[in-house]
Amino acid sequence: MTSSEEKAKAKKEFEDVFPTLAEEFLTTIRSRSFPNECVEWLKKCIYHNVPGGKMNRGLSVIDTLEILKDGKVSSEELFKARVLGWCVEWLQAFFLVADDIMDASITRRGNPCWYKMKYFRQDPYYVDLLELFHEITLETEFGQLLDLVTAPEDDVDLNRFSMEKGIFPNSEVIGKIGTDIEDNKCSWCINQALLVATPEQRKLLDENYGKKNPENVSVIKEIYKQLDIEEKYKNYENESFIYLSELISQLDETFLKKEVFNSFMKKIYKRTK
Repeated sequence: MTSSEEKAKAKKEFEDVFPTLAEEFLTTIRSRSFPNECVEWLKKCIYHNVPGGKMNRGLSVIDTLEILKDGKVSSEELFKARVLGWCVEWLQAFFLVADDIMDASITRRGNPCWYKMKYFRQDPYYVDLLELFHEITLETEFGQLLDLVTAPEDDVDLNRFSMEKGIFPNSEVIGKIGTDIEDNKCSWCINQALLVATPEQRKLLDENYGKKNPENVSVIKEIYKQLDIEEKYKNYENESFIYLSELISQLDETFLKKEVFNSFMKKIYKRTK
């Protein structure tokens, strides 16, 4: 079996677990005597938002377990890893729904945007998992807060932007219609443009950034093109990959294998969806 066939098989086996988890959740809802309309609405919401992406986060849980155990994984361990992987995907779906609301996004994964689990309780690492999910939730919401307070749509001021605050979501590539320009977002692109723009270009950026009109957006995109922002990002991405690879190579494998990090980085490097 080729590497691509193995990946496809692993993904299919991971996907096959989702209906079981979804049905267990829906069974819990039914046991509370919710009207059938509510159950069907929740089912539609779950299937609309949770599956369908690249599932790198969830699949990385399984990859990490297999790496740490040198491939000697029992069927029970493998099933738990798939369940935990879906927990991560479920949490990510929640973040994406919240992100879409805050960004007033139009589509997600090719579909119109929408706007919500009990394994591991008997395991000794249950509390650790819980705390980790809470910590990641907190960090993510901090990021959302920074995203919003630096980009009030009714007060466009590019002077408040900086690379320390900037984020690079190449939205049109990673699966939703990009609205960073219209939404006055403190993105990596605008910060790079501000660093190298001529006085004339800076004036146009001030006059057109954060405006909903397609003509204003086109002006910003043309300046990005003039400043070769896309190529700058590709160089930045390559440099980051080299830097992170070097850090990973220096890890002490006494506690955690380097391949855990390499495996995940390979999934997101040069990502196009």
